[in-house]
Amino acid sequence: MVREWESECENMAREILTGIYKITNLDNGKMYVGQATDIYRRWDEHKRALNSNRHDNNYLQNSWNLHGETSFAFDIIELCDYT
Repeated sequence: MVREWESECENMAREILTGIYKITNLDNGKMYVGQATDIYRRWDEHKRALNSNRHDNNYLQNSWNLHGETSFAFDIIELCDYT
C-alpha cells in the first residue's frame, strides 16, 4: 500500500491537505495516528526519520525496523479545514 500511495503522489500535484492520518502495520494491525497541517509533508518526514532509524516514536521505529517499509500503509482518516 505504501508503494501504491507513493506512485499516486508522483503522478499528481501535491495539494496541501490538513487533517488526521494513520500509519498501519499490515502484519499486526497496530496503528500510529497523527494530525498535520500538511499531511504529505508530514508523511515524508515520518519516512525520512524511520528510514534513518531516528523516529521519535520508539514503538513505531522498532516495528518499522522489524517488519520493513512494505508492511506499512499510510491513510488519511479525515480532512479538516485549516483556519
